[in-house]
Amino acid sequence: MKPLRRALASSVAAALFGVFFSSRSSFASNMSQAAGIHAIQPLLTALRATQLPVCVEAAERLSASFAHTHVADLALRSAKLDSAHALALAAAIRHATQGGAFQLRGFSASYNPQIGSTGAAAVVAAMPDNLAEFGLVGCALDDVAGDAIVEFMARATTLRVICVEENTFSTAMVARITQAGRLLPGCLVVV
Repeated sequence: MKPLRRALASSVAAALFGVFFSSRSSFASNMSQAAGIHAIQPLLTALRATQLPVCVEAAERLSASFAHTHVADLALRSAKLDSAHALALAAAIRHATQGGAFQLRGFSASYNPQIGSTGAAAVVAAMPDNLAEFGLVGCALDDVAGDAIVEFMARATTLRVICVEENTFSTAMVARITQAGRLLPGCLVVV
């Protein structure tokens, strides 16, 4: 009878031990989730504040997917973004990605010609160093935005694709962006 009691006591202790660590793990996971939601809230707010359908839909997708993953792509192609929208989004992206609770894997704001060089430069400067894909195709960007793109490429650690064609870069800027791409192993640069 004593071996049965010992076995039962051992089983109960093991179960309680498991519940304790499972609760701690769940608590840590919930804390991480809360930190992540706090991190992306300004980004969700900035996207919704544009009142542009593409941006509002992106905010809803990001919000819905955040329960499952803290890694996302932000596709704002042909969203009708202007410079003011870009400045607000840049600040929100910087906030969302700075603590590590959220990772922006890919970003595209292609075909937004009203974004302007100032807005584009702010967005590019806000991109995290570990971004994998970036696109600002057909945004009427000039060499001011090109300078920001070259600076971003110099600090990007995981960039695999950058598409910035159909802009108004000078021939010299096209060469600088192309050269910056050569320094990124395995990165496809379309300019």
